[in-house]
Amino acid sequence: LSGTLASLAAANSAINHVTLRPSDDAWVVVFDNSNWQGQGIPTTCANYLNSLRANGTVINAVALTSGDGWVVVSGNNTIYAVNIPTAMYNAFGTIAGANGTIKSAVIGPNGAWLI
Repeated sequence: LSGTLASLAAANSAINHVTLRPSDDAWVVVFDNSNWQGQGIPTTCANYLNSLRANGTVINAVALTSGDGWVVVSGNNTIYAVNIPTAMYNAFGTIAGANGTIKSAVIGPNGAWLI
């Protein structure tokens, strides 16, 4: 991860979001709004991030669970989630329904989360 961050900084890329999975060395870095690099993430998450990059869609946040769960927030509060805590998923809906803007999300160990 540190090598990727150093390379992006040297290239004057704007780093928008960094996430780490709490259980291992999986990570995702979002830069220049819709580009990303990562390691050890589920294939379904990588495929979704690739589709967002191909469409030029802004990636606001990525969060990884300690298993294979993940969530990506993109564009105007578009939520795509797989196996995240139910309460977190419901909170995304509440925030979006109140016209809030979701800028970051984190999933910690033991089901802890923060938006």
